[in-house]
Amino acid sequence: SIECLSTPIAVRPSCLELCDGGGVQLGSRNVVIQNVGGRAELNGLVATQKVFHADRCRWQVELSDGETILLRPDRLVDTEGRGIVDPVYVAPRTGWQEGQALFAAVAFDTSEVILHEKAAVTVADSPWATRLAQLARAFLRLTPALQETLLDLHTPTDYQGSTGPRTTGAGAPRQVKLSEADIFEAVGRGGLSVPESDRSRVGRFLRVFAGNSYESGSGSALFATTSRANHSCDPNVYRADLADGSCALVALKPIAPGEELCVSYLRERNLAESKDQRVLHL
Repeated sequence: SIECLSTPIAVRPSCLELCDGGGVQLGSRNVVIQNVGGRAELNGLVATQKVFHADRCRWQVELSDGETILLRPDRLVDTEGRGIVDPVYVAPRTGWQEGQALFAAVAFDTSEVILHEKAAVTVADSPWATRLAQLARAFLRLTPALQETLLDLHTPTDYQGSTGPRTTGAGAPRQVKLSEADIFEAVGRGGLSVPESDRSRVGRFLRVFAGNSYESGSGSALFATTSRANHSCDPNVYRADLADGSCALVALKPIAPGEELCVSYLRERNLAESKDQRVLHL
């Protein structure tokens, strides 16, 4: 395990590479703090740039006395006075498979943490109707801005998900496609009545969650930025689950600016299977 932001995370040995200091590279670029109104004493100080918090759009930097703070990118410049940008950006992908994708804005070395992100919505593993009702309730409590961000994720045409709690082996719930009427009938059985005026957005969100969430601990989680990463059977990024339910994206290989960031949606044991077998798991 390694420590990222003082939180232990478990990472495959193949994802790690020792740096000169004998540890995992978590960022070491020097930056200069500027235009901080609330703590003017910080302006002009040189700090160490660490990890980007995607859910808050803030860089974590470490001061010379060991204090760590979160600052907006426009509060930082490099030692030559150039602005600091977000480490990733979302843009349309080109080629055989179109759609939105996550790209690197700067270069990353192997084992470097690209970003850290807290989940926008999480749900514990529970009976199907209860889980859908919990998701709908969680969505309605989000800010309008965050709702729009999540609804901008890839939206499957149909709802496709399991009709029971997540299990393993022969008892695993079957993946099914359901109509919107079936979804809201289940939401009602789960204890929530969704107003007619909200049904279109809630129904779309439930499809978004089913198509973009990750298994996380004993449930599932949806991320505003991390969930933008597309699948590759030869990924350049590893998604590491953190103990607090958040995640970190870690570079598996050197990544150039403008390169698409891809994770594997498959378990490691599935990556050795044939292409046809891998497609069945996606």
